[in-house]
Amino acid sequence: MTTFESYPVASWKVGKLAALRFPVLSISESGGNRIVQRERPYRNGAKLDDTGSKAKSWTIKVCFENSIVEPGLDTTKLLYPDVLNELIASFDTHECGDLTLPTRGKVRARAESYTRDEVTEERDGAALSFTFVADNEDSVGAQQFEQRTANASARTLSEQTVFSAAQEGVWDASLSDINEFASELEGFANFPGDTVADVDSQASIVIGACNRVGRAFARENEENRNMINDPELSQTQRKLEETKDVSGRIRGEAMAGRPRPVPYNVFADTDLFDIAARIGQLAESLIAINPNVDPLYVPAGTVVQVLEF
Repeated sequence: MTTFESYPVASWKVGKLAALRFPVLSISESGGNRIVQRERPYRNGAKLDDTGSKAKSWTIKVCFENSIVEPGLDTTKLLYPDVLNELIASFDTHECGDLTLPTRGKVRARAESYTRDEVTEERDGAALSFTFVADNEDSVGAQQFEQRTANASARTLSEQTVFSAAQEGVWDASLSDINEFASELEGFANFPGDTVADVDSQASIVIGACNRVGRAFARENEENRNMINDPELSQTQRKLEETKDVSGRIRGEAMAGRPRPVPYNVFADTDLFDIAARIGQLAESLIAINPNVDPLYVPAGTVVQVLEF
């Protein structure tokens, strides 16, 4: 017996529906890693950060024709049109199910899309191409969840803040800024290496945007505006305060255990590379915390930031 003959028949079971077995013409699998490329000034190439695996997906091509005989197929049903129609109808269940692939075995997946082809010349048969995407929802138990870090909360919390404001009938242009600023802060915070100064600056920007929204809605005698003064009544106010708190914690997490920037007076024309060599620090670190300084020319009288030493 060949290896191929030992493979299980392909099947799909979702919800309370019985397992549907079908013959396979071909299977295409796709996947990979989520790679974030971070380019830094004055540095060749990019720093690559692997943020996890992409969702695996399988595109399966099947021929539904009643003359097909294969071990494991359900002989009580016609492949065409019974199994074909039931398989397409299963897409409306909208649940995670068990997909058994001959060369892969059982995987948890969701039905994503399908294409059904029938032509007049080939009656009593149809070709179906459908795609399933791996679902990790059922494989992650509650005990596997850890308390979310501040880094992972900023953008979600800012979106909740905007939603609360819309629900309460209040709005300010700075609300949309919070979403954008918090998203950037989360990006910096998740890759803190040489971006501590960026995290510090962006956290201040988010907190400032929250303060602007608070002041805008604190104006008295304007319809709906004074409701934000009462935290017991205003979900928006609470979310604003939580967003500020999370931003502050992100800044603290990024700075924890790292030397803080301190001012350094330059008395003669030089460059950041010479300063770094003189004080025994990495030029890349000085470039990162001095974004507005030309690293190749620092004139006398300039005050630059260096790491505390």
